Amino acid sequence: MRFVKKKEGAAGIPTGSMADIAFLLIMFFMVTTVFRAETGLELLLPESEMGRKLPNRGIVHIYVNVKERISIDDKYYDAEQVSIVMSKKMQV
Repeated sequence: MRFVKKKEGAAGIPTGSMADIAFLLIMFFMVTTVFRAETGLELLLPESEMGRKLPNRGIVHIYVNVKERISIDDKYYDAEQVSIVMSKKMQV
C-alpha cells in the first residue's frame, strides 16, 4: 500500500489582524508619549522709566485700492488732488 503525499500549501502570514495590531501600537505610543515643553530663554527685561505714550500727531493713512482710488484719512481724492491735500496736511 502506497501512501499518497499531500502537497503542502505555501506557508503564509495571516494579515487579517495586522491593521488592528498597528492601530493598537499607534494608540499606545500616542498615549504614553510625553512631550517636553520648550522653556526658551528666560529674560529679565528692564522696566520703563518713562511710561508715557507718544501722541499720534502727523500720522496720515493713505490707501490705494484696486481701482486706483486714493483714500487719505478716509476721504477719497483724485490723483491730481493728492499733492495739494498732502501739502496742506504737512503745514498743520
